[in-house]
Amino acid sequence: MKYKKVTRWVLVFLALFVLATAVKAYIFNFRITKPNDPPYSPLTHSSAESKKRGIWICDVAIEPQTINMGQREFQLREAWIEASYDEDFHLDWFTKRERKDWNWLCVRVPPGIYLLGAASPSQSWNLCYKKLSANDFGDLNANITFRDSEKEHYVGQVTLKPVRADKK
Repeated sequence: MKYKKVTRWVLVFLALFVLATAVKAYIFNFRITKPNDPPYSPLTHSSAESKKRGIWICDVAIEPQTINMGQREFQLREAWIEASYDEDFHLDWFTKRERKDWNWLCVRVPPGIYLLGAASPSQSWNLCYKKLSANDFGDLNANITFRDSEKEHYVGQVTLKPVRADKK
């Protein structure tokens, strides 16, 4: 009698575990970006989020931070460099992060602004980004363009300067 009760509880536990694993795999694994899957982009959408996840490398100074185009004024919000990782789940329960040999340069921009040769992939994030080699911490000059429904307008150029705490 006791043997049947224990067996029943073990089978219920195993069934629930298998069901939970399937649900977790279905819900979360579709959100993980794999290498070479478009769009392959940074893992975070702000410097604070990057710091919280432990992948922040340094902030980047933007000069000038405000760009004028006729009647419009564009404010570039923030820029940072974050480490690039490939995230995956081992057995669907344990996160595995593999460090890549390059970093992301990320810049938050107003809607419609194109910087670093790309636009923000999502208007809610307003993030432009570029791959950098792991040891590339030099200044970068970048053209800024604004795209409206009619055409692309050249706005100006900014210099992005990494601010390294370990460099004096």
